[in-house]
Amino acid sequence: MKITRSQLKQIIKEELGSLSEGREEHRQGVSDKIDRLRDEVERARNVLEEMEAAATDPYSEEMTSVNLMDIRSRNEYFEIQTRIYNMEEKITLLVKQLQQLEQETPGQLERP
Repeated sequence: MKITRSQLKQIIKEELGSLSEGREEHRQGVSDKIDRLRDEVERARNVLEEMEAAATDPYSEEMTSVNLMDIRSRNEYFEIQTRIYNMEEKITLLVKQLQQLEQETPGQLERP
């Protein structure tokens, strides 16, 4: 089966169109993931703030350094901080990848 030059051009045009659509969908997916991660970081920071607020002395209503140190030395506090750090690292990587995807020829994407 022979393909004419015009048919070949049409096939190439369709394939390039589907590639750019896939690329746009991928960019949108990365952008959505960044937004979800940022929301999760905000929620995790709120949890830390709530935990620190529990360090308030019920009699004087002031935050005591001893209570705050106690709160901050808990495993749960450390785990949340670690989770925030990891999510922020992932956000940084995804932002770099998104910037690369927005270029005309993105080249090799950053990897963790």
